Amino acid sequence: MDSAARSIGFLDDQARNPSPTNAAALAALERDHVGAVSTIEAAIAHELWTDAVSLASAMIPVLQHLGRWDGLVRAADCLRVAGERTGNVQWLTAGLLNLGSAASHRGDIDLAVDRYRQCFEAAAAAGEHTTMALARSAYGGLLLDAGRSRDAIDVIRGGLPIWRWAGDDLRLATALSDLGKANVGMARWRRAEQYFRNAQAVARRGRLGALLPSFGVLLAESLRLAGRLTSASRECEEALDRARAVGDRAAEADALRQVALIRQAVDETESRIDPLTDALAIYRESGDVKGEIATLHMLGQAVGHRDQAESARYYGECVERATTVGDLVHLANALAELGGLHAAAGDHLKAEDCFRRAVDVAEHSGNEFLLMQVSHERAKVFRHTGRVDQAVPLLRRNVAIFERNGESPALSTARALLGEALIHHGDWKEAARVLRTVADAPHEITHARTRASAFRHLATLYSRRGLWDEAVSSVERALVLADESGVEEERMDCLLTKGTVLARMSHWEEAVAAYRIALALAVERRAVHTQLVVQGNLATCLHRAGSGEESVLTLRASLESARKVGVKDLEASIRNNLGAILAEQGDADAAVVEFEHARTIACELGNKSLIADALLNLARAHLARTRFDEAARCAHEARLLRQEAEEWRPAANALKVEATALAALAVAAGKEPDQVPLPDDVAPMVLATMRSKYVRAEYSAPQPESEPQFDRRRIVVSQDVVDRYGDVPLDQVLARLGTDRRHCVSCGLPLAANGVAHVVLLSNQGDGPDGMTLAHPTCAPPSVVRVEQLPDRHERVRLEIECTVWGDDVAGVVVDARGPWAQREDGVVSDIFIESLRQVGFTSLGDASAIEQVTRSRAGARLVGNRMEIIADGAELVALPLSFYPRWYQAARKGAVIAMFGHDLRGMVADSDRYLVEAMRRGNVVAAALELVVVPPGRNQSCVCSPSTGLKYKKCCGKR
Repeated sequence: MDSAARSIGFLDDQARNPSPTNAAALAALERDHVGAVSTIEAAIAHELWTDAVSLASAMIPVLQHLGRWDGLVRAADCLRVAGERTGNVQWLTAGLLNLGSAASHRGDIDLAVDRYRQCFEAAAAAGEHTTMALARSAYGGLLLDAGRSRDAIDVIRGGLPIWRWAGDDLRLATALSDLGKANVGMARWRRAEQYFRNAQAVARRGRLGALLPSFGVLLAESLRLAGRLTSASRECEEALDRARAVGDRAAEADALRQVALIRQAVDETESRIDPLTDALAIYRESGDVKGEIATLHMLGQAVGHRDQAESARYYGECVERATTVGDLVHLANALAELGGLHAAAGDHLKAEDCFRRAVDVAEHSGNEFLLMQVSHERAKVFRHTGRVDQAVPLLRRNVAIFERNGESPALSTARALLGEALIHHGDWKEAARVLRTVADAPHEITHARTRASAFRHLATLYSRRGLWDEAVSSVERALVLADESGVEEERMDCLLTKGTVLARMSHWEEAVAAYRIALALAVERRAVHTQLVVQGNLATCLHRAGSGEESVLTLRASLESARKVGVKDLEASIRNNLGAILAEQGDADAAVVEFEHARTIACELGNKSLIADALLNLARAHLARTRFDEAARCAHEARLLRQEAEEWRPAANALKVEATALAALAVAAGKEPDQVPLPDDVAPMVLATMRSKYVRAEYSAPQPESEPQFDRRRIVVSQDVVDRYGDVPLDQVLARLGTDRRHCVSCGLPLAANGVAHVVLLSNQGDGPDGMTLAHPTCAPPSVVRVEQLPDRHERVRLEIECTVWGDDVAGVVVDARGPWAQREDGVVSDIFIESLRQVGFTSLGDASAIEQVTRSRAGARLVGNRMEIIADGAELVALPLSFYPRWYQAARKGAVIAMFGHDLRGMVADSDRYLVEAMRRGNVVAAALELVVVPPGRNQSCVCSPSTGLKYKKCCGKR
């Protein structure tokens, strides 16, 4: 037995080549371990203490390796009995320590604590300091299992000096691994990764290859949470192969669970169920209750998309098992997700009870990350039931917690949820800012599904503000990303959003087509909430399209279902739609009843957007009933709410109804309606928006017949601007505005690449030049606006930078540069910054093949950390903050870089060179080869690459 156990392992220190005798040795151990335990018990019965202890000490690691916890308990108890009967403290404490470990794995936390306490007391009485440290470390492991990461760190860290002094690599590596687990529990993933790598290094130093599979799984977990999925997958597959090679069933099951989590992170929904099922079977066979609980929780998540009843069964079993053993982390999470299932089914009493218990457990654990996870689930329920004001604070807190650890997929997901909630809360500016960070994030740290949801929410935001080009562009991008992710649930949500955008544009038949596909997916996936939303919206669209004879009945049925499941905001929305149809059918009294109900519900929820919708609908209904005073009052309140949210187009619609009601009141009083003044509290932007709906543009940017249409927006200018720039080739200026990335000067939101934009000229009353800006057609008319001073952004160069590698090993930077422009002596309009580059040797590129012939500039470059300075004639021309991977840095260290600057270089060149090639064709790109001096950080300093690996420079970019 002893020789078989010692023969299991690897032939090399890196644990990559398993010993050829592993399979035979494992088979021998599986065959003989039962008899060996019986032999130990027989030796104890005959008081053959030394023989029994010798065999038990040899067998306990074997039984632990095989996951035979029942046999381990029998062998460890023999050690304890031998120690008690002979007074040998070492035997006694070894038995108690292993009994505590077995109890922990079997989920009996109380017994484990009791055994560790007995071990510590016996060791303390005998002055066995090493054994005392072992007991303390084991207790730290229990604190980890209970979710008390902060407390565990203090306990575990105390043993490190002892293991280093004793030269005990086994205990030192285990302690480092436990510290890594504690940091994972506190959402400090980079620090956790470093602990796991250090644990692996100690295990290799001590030739402890059997530890590497479990350490590899833990390292993969920290990498996954940090968003480095490729590295996580590689580590996990390697750990799984090692575990199977040495027959480590516990590590194999852990690796299978991690495989499922990685597949979940890359949106492979169905493919994660099989590894979870296999892992659950291993845990149950070995009696590992902790692993069983974790896997039950994951199975609940995995099957939830296809069968909510089965998901609830897994969560229920997880709650039952976790309650029994005191596993607070999985207990709180399972309760929270079970609460979400109850809420989706309309059972809000059960949902609230689950969430209350989950919060109690999380707060009791003192684990901030756990409390955040519970809050995340609760916020989702608040959002779906219309209680956005309660969801927003929870989601803001979650984003703040994730931001402490830098960019990651988890942070992107939290931001997307926050952005959606902010839209419905009326904070559209913050929502746009939050969602753009997700939509524009690199694919390495944001999954396709998450980016799809961000674009979907942006489409909703744009459509609410009447920005149709931007809304359509965003929802189409969302659908592409949803298809890339392969997640049908996200595709369903995107189709729902597409239908809503088209309906707001009055494209009824196209909206109906999108809604029908979304409804089929919702029925297939048993997504009750989505079904109700689609059915209500579809009925309204069918009515508008003239083929919805049963629309009122359908809406009433949807209304009843929404009331049953308690989705308040949906109920208010359906009542608004139902009231609008009743009003069109001439039943204004019935319509008013529905609108009043909608307003009451919206007020309960504090949803200002829904309140404004209901008020404007009431105003229109009161107009039809000739109750003009009520109509004016409701329209006035609706306008004020829209003005407060800076939603100028809906505010303009409300003002139109308000003005109509006021004019009708004037006529009733015998006055001339034309003499009725507008209210004093009308915002100037509301008036500008109304004018922009009716203004006729005097001039449009010409489009050369020979030039292909390539994401060019249509620019509209007023005659005032044309007259002001009579000597300037305006077509060249407008061509720049038509292809560059721009934001609306009024609302700050992006302008669609292929939409319509109005020129708003900011006329500088000082000595400086004018500023030519763009605005959405719904935000401002084409005009000249006089300002005392231009905003700073009109005078500075704005840069967006990407690091790339040309060919196999040539470092490059591609910079989208936007700065002030001027007219050259030859009459051509050009960018001042790009012209300054031409003067130091940068040359135009006509196509991508010219990169290989880029000439060397007299300028040079200097890279210090992650900041590259381009220097010409002894002066800094521009400083570029870079974000790069180790491969780019290795290329840069060769002493040269190809720097490329241009206009309208959207997206990442590494993903698609479409915009780069087009910019070259237009002559908008200059490039040069620069001599590069690299000044590296200190070898023991943190590396400067991004996303950060958390490694020292010498172990990352500094490696030769």
